[in-house]
Amino acid sequence: MDFKCAERYAEKISFADKAVKIVASGNSIRYAFGVFQSSELDIALAKRISELRNVKIYPDNDSFWHYDVHRVDPMGAHFYFENISFTRQIWESQSLSKAGYNLIPGFIFMAIVSPMDKDGFFWFPSGISRQKFQWEIEHAEYIIVEVNENVSNLDTTCNSIHINQVHRVVPSRNAPLISTHFVSGILPYVNRNQLLTNPA
Repeated sequence: MDFKCAERYAEKISFADKAVKIVASGNSIRYAFGVFQSSELDIALAKRISELRNVKIYPDNDSFWHYDVHRVDPMGAHFYFENISFTRQIWESQSLSKAGYNLIPGFIFMAIVSPMDKDGFFWFPSGISRQKFQWEIEHAEYIIVEVNENVSNLDTTCNSIHINQVHRVVPSRNAPLISTHFVSGILPYVNRNQLLTNPA
């Protein structure tokens, strides 16, 4: 592994609870988590329900019912989901580009990725096209990746992100993919050894 990449990785490693401290009320978050049963970042963010308001979450697919932020706040008083991409059109409609912004203030990109490869790249789950998240990665104010060993770093046809682009790297308990049987139905909440209660 490239020494500089390994050094940067060590500097950026952080547990999820600490990594999500960057989230503030009013932020927008891209959840690029694929179809995994759980995410350490999602679990940690749900714990902050009493501290946050009006946090808009953009999931990477239509299935958001299995996320902890939805489970602890089903009415969307603190976290609410938008089933559209945070795209260039939204950026321009908010006149941010005209104001000279390159990075979008308050836009946070969170993703589940493969372990880092020898060249410093993390890879997204199989089936995600190379261009799907690139615009958002380039314009996010803050980027957090959660490493899951069930994502392969050998499929180079997928999207990737380099350690130099990442602010925090979060280890995980390597949650498995949701089976296809549950993707189209209702996923039972898994035992995460860390069950949350709704403080609202």
